Amino acid sequence: MNLPLLSKSKLTKYSSVQIIFLILLTAAASLIFNASRANAAPVTGFSAGNIINDVVFINSNSMNATYIQSFLNSKVTTCDTWGTQTSEYGGGTRRQWAEARGYMAPYTCLKDYTENGKTSAQIIQEVSSLYQINPQVLIVLLQKEQSLVTDTWPVSIQYKTATGYGCPDTAACDSQYFGLTNQLTWAAKMFRSIMNASPTWYVRYVLGNNYIQYNPDSACGGTNVTIQNRATQALYNYTPYQPNAGALNAGWGQADCGAYGNRNFYLYFTEWFGSTQQSMPGFCDSSFAGCIWRLTSGSGRTFLTASIGERNTLVSSGYTYNGVGFYSRSGNTPGSVPVYRLIKNGQHFWTASPSERDQLVATGYQTEGVAWFSDPITANTGYPVYRLSDVNSNRTFTTSVAEKDRLISAGYTFEGEVFQAPSLVVNVWPATQGYTNVYRLYNIATARHFWTTNLQERDAVIGSGFKYEGVGWETLSSGDAPIYRMFNTTTGRHFWTKDLNERNTLLTRGFRDEGIGWSTSASIGEPIYRMYNIPLARHFWTKDLNERNTLLTRGFRDEGIGW
Repeated sequence: MNLPLLSKSKLTKYSSVQIIFLILLTAAASLIFNASRANAAPVTGFSAGNIINDVVFINSNSMNATYIQSFLNSKVTTCDTWGTQTSEYGGGTRRQWAEARGYMAPYTCLKDYTENGKTSAQIIQEVSSLYQINPQVLIVLLQKEQSLVTDTWPVSIQYKTATGYGCPDTAACDSQYFGLTNQLTWAAKMFRSIMNASPTWYVRYVLGNNYIQYNPDSACGGTNVTIQNRATQALYNYTPYQPNAGALNAGWGQADCGAYGNRNFYLYFTEWFGSTQQSMPGFCDSSFAGCIWRLTSGSGRTFLTASIGERNTLVSSGYTYNGVGFYSRSGNTPGSVPVYRLIKNGQHFWTASPSERDQLVATGYQTEGVAWFSDPITANTGYPVYRLSDVNSNRTFTTSVAEKDRLISAGYTFEGEVFQAPSLVVNVWPATQGYTNVYRLYNIATARHFWTTNLQERDAVIGSGFKYEGVGWETLSSGDAPIYRMFNTTTGRHFWTKDLNERNTLLTRGFRDEGIGWSTSASIGEPIYRMYNIPLARHFWTKDLNERNTLLTRGFRDEGIGW
């Protein structure tokens, strides 16, 4: 059976002579502890029969290549490419130590490593997609086997045997499996074969009752383990030992007769990606906004966080992951407002109102700083976030009108709209304070423009095939002159006017009243020019004088200032 070789945490800086010696240390990944993390707190939540859930194990959509790359970048800020730092193993610098054993500089970190023109992130993602194995599982495998994720000066043998595949207990590693792509491919292929219960793939351990040793030394003993799912079965067939009580109590440390491979898999996964029992994305599914993760405590309290690390820690401690509650600005962007986080008696509160924050502080709440940035309530750039509370003052937040109404029916008190979550359809900044964005869209098939201040309508129109052309202009949020909107059911075109008489006349000529589109000022502001194209029988409005002048040379007739 193919078993992994050894991890960096097992001192993977070795010579060719040492390789033969270390191979005799059966299944290195299950034997060596992470010395730099020794004496950590005891492991909690580890279940020998269910190390990881099947759904989590095969969640190949948990990370894309971009976010895998970002994750790898976050684990190594500076790579010691030329080995100039002092060696942890003696013998001068790292380079001197390594070159004395045949490993020449430069040393390429995983975040910078390429093979056959592909980055390590691309390789991980492609293998994950091909075999439908969670890329987080593959990342953890690379770490527990060769510490490649965090190693700042990996040598070539670590990439050759990156996942320890093809390295049996009693013989040298098989060179036909060498290479990062090859190693990841064969490891994922093995995992997928076990997940599919392939009859052509030999398995030492099966679903149900198995005797699993604590150590390659049979004298160390073992126990019967009821393997509950195929993902756990796959891990035991890859690393065939379970941690004993001493290994679990040692945290990241070592213990008599200990084996650490499956323990370290669990520790790395839960520290980096959260629960092994709940499938959670390892990235935020937006390129220009931040995710606000929503979780629920055992007592039913909602918790919100923009931090993946905090999210993972809470899930590991017993919180239920509820997915992305809504989105935030990725930083303190133009027009955004801070959302403050406070706590009192273990109960958290979030508000974008400085006055509400100050009132809460006066009643004993402690501030925990700015949790994230959102858009103000008055912005029309996203979706309202509703706040509700139950009889125990447990608050929940949602952008869903249906959820809001359901909670109100269940007895929750509606506390209003507290801020806005940006839309992911188009990245738009809030308008100037006191103003509202007027969005401009265009349908190529019908040569028809459309304007709206309603973000939900904007997103729906984009979804129907219109091209988004940006913010046409800003209009006063509470202007004193309404702009009337009508729709011609015959031509399928909209029309806007400030002139009440014109509106009333058009309503007698086949137009349908659609209310007030937005408001403007009767006396101040920039002019919005109105034109008419006779051949196309359509009106057009713009605040851009250059655009107006250009269109007047292309068949449009000037109709003056619309408002």
